Amino acid sequence: MSSSALNCWRGIACFRSSGYNVTAAARALGTTWETLRYRIQKYGLVDVSAASVMTGR
Repeated sequence: MSSSALNCWRGIACFRSSGYNVTAAARALGTTWETLRYRIQKYGLVDVSAASVMTGR
């Protein structure tokens, strides 16, 4: 498994274990919530209709 695939699985695990709290998951991963939100959308981990939950809109 590639390094990027492992990072993706780690991100998914942190996101789920944080109760889908983007800020908490980003903090656990050592990145910003903006970066994590981008990756979540890039890899289709959240339905587009649920994106408003992540942005607060």
